[in-house]
Amino acid sequence: MAKERLGDKLIRLRLITPEQLEIALKEQKRTGELLGEVLLRLGFITEEQLMNALSEQKGIERVELSSYLIDPEVIKLIPKKLAEKYKIIPIAKEDGALVIGMVNPFDLEAIDVISRFVGTRVKPVAIKEKEFEETFSKYYGEVKSIEELLEEILEEKVSPGELDTRIIQIVDYIILKGVKDKASDIHIEPAEAVTRVRYRIDGVMTLGFILPKQIHSSIVTRIKLISHLNISETRLPQDGRTTFKVGDREIDLRVSTLPSIYGEAVVMRLLGLNEALPKLEELDFTPHNYNLLQKAIQKPYGIILVTGPTGSGKTTTLYALLNKSFSVQKTIITVEDPVEYKWELIRQVQVNPRAGLTFAKALRSILRQDPDVILVGEIRDEETAKIATQAAQTGHLVLTTLHTNDAVSSIIRLSELGVKPFLIGSSLIAVSAQRLVRVICPYCKYSYKASPEEKEYLKVPKDKELILYKGKGCEKCKFRGYLGRTVIAEILLIDKELEDLIIKQASPVEIMRIALNKGFKTMFEDGKQKVLDGKTTIEELKRVLG
Repeated sequence: MAKERLGDKLIRLRLITPEQLEIALKEQKRTGELLGEVLLRLGFITEEQLMNALSEQKGIERVELSSYLIDPEVIKLIPKKLAEKYKIIPIAKEDGALVIGMVNPFDLEAIDVISRFVGTRVKPVAIKEKEFEETFSKYYGEVKSIEELLEEILEEKVSPGELDTRIIQIVDYIILKGVKDKASDIHIEPAEAVTRVRYRIDGVMTLGFILPKQIHSSIVTRIKLISHLNISETRLPQDGRTTFKVGDREIDLRVSTLPSIYGEAVVMRLLGLNEALPKLEELDFTPHNYNLLQKAIQKPYGIILVTGPTGSGKTTTLYALLNKSFSVQKTIITVEDPVEYKWELIRQVQVNPRAGLTFAKALRSILRQDPDVILVGEIRDEETAKIATQAAQTGHLVLTTLHTNDAVSSIIRLSELGVKPFLIGSSLIAVSAQRLVRVICPYCKYSYKASPEEKEYLKVPKDKELILYKGKGCEKCKFRGYLGRTVIAEILLIDKELEDLIIKQASPVEIMRIALNKGFKTMFEDGKQKVLDGKTTIEELKRVLG
């Protein structure tokens, strides 16, 4: 099949008329220009219309540079002169290739020159000329470190126009550092004389930068702009969001502002939307707990609860369970806030309270969609709790979360939310309470003999020799002694005896006593095992469990 010519394509798309094409072809014959250039010069089409048509015709992706957060290290791969000559912007490294934005992605000479210069394959994508000019000015004006940018501002070496550009660069740098360091949250904290930027990495807050107080409001304004918040409202808290790309990763940025006595505080939560779906066997549950979760997910209906504080990996566990139970013969629907893992093979619903779409309302609608498995991001109120329980009673498998400290407390919490004990007992399959602890860095790990106090904490006989492990701190772990996190958990599998106890409204102490007799292992026991295995430290266990 012959490839559709550009002129015919533009007519089919009703962007030009046959008469306009005839005029343009005559002009092209006279000047020798490309047809697209003639159509632009004559004003028959816009640059955007031409680029979209050409990209579609040649199978070249069209991107918005504003949706990318470009790493300055990637910018350095292409010198300023080359970028300016060929009107290109290096965007990211992806699958062994350098992705470059090109005003003219059909310039084979430019592609060849860049490919030879960087010594790797080049993947061209189409960008607008205006976007090129703005991005070129932003990144190639002068690539500076955040320290240099701050020094210029403090010494008043920049004009008001340049200051705006510097603020944009500083905010980009702050966010990019969070992505690179795998932070879950970025805190912008105003004090009396300075502004602190801190990152939550592996569950622990670490200081990133100290910013001069004079630019605090400009930093906050920039963050508000990109997250679609009201920049003039400084007296009330606001919540916003935006998405952007770093390389081939799409990042969802949730922004919360809060007025304080020294100015607006900002917290930015970083969520990776296109991370690979977690697998249960990759989450590092102990064999005992892994087997319990496997048994639970094989049940055809009922409720599986995952509990723990914010940032304890509950959603990851839910999706690992969902992944384990997935079948093309099942209909799986989720309702979440936010959707943290995109999965094309299931239906995912994003809660939107402003539009009136709450967990409860979405859940009621989902039940009319003939689901087999339902994932509810969180049970927050009585209505959601009751609907979820009713769904489990009517033949659905429901996976959801609660904010409770331990497995047994979840049973009490459901009762407090108005769910009748009979429904709790007959619906509940299992409760997994969990926390995340940091893993000792394998590159600087060393062994030592446990002290008497450490043996006492771990409930190990004092006369028994015990070897434990720590991390010294090295470049790989940024001198923290830890690298990554692992899960510690306690999993309560509900059998007939425990079901009867719940229905009879037995006390938490009685439920725990019977569970322990059946082999239930507490979260402390699970964490202790990971300390003895050399995966984490006593300090981590104390930090997380107290």
